[in-house]
Amino acid sequence: EFTAEQWETMALLAPEITISYILGGEVIKKIRPHLGNHIRGRVKCGNDICVTNVRTEHVTPSHKIEPLGQEIVLHCDYCEQSDPLDIIYNEERFIYIGKES
Repeated sequence: EFTAEQWETMALLAPEITISYILGGEVIKKIRPHLGNHIRGRVKCGNDICVTNVRTEHVTPSHKIEPLGQEIVLHCDYCEQSDPLDIIYNEERFIYIGKES
């Protein structure tokens, strides 16, 4: 089983992913992770002076997720910077589980 954090991360990084559960060589169920409305500690804020980017503050990035038509926009909870998901992908601002930022 995956944690809630792992499900959120999969849905954010690979929105078209399908997870297949296999038992005895047979697929017993398939699940597609869905984005919630909030994600914490998975994306760096694009605002260089945001409190989450000041290392001495030790503040975990936190973003509201908002679907806008075909686009997904993340809004920083601290400085209110808004970034479309494709910009976050292009700037490689993801924080991966088990890796230091």
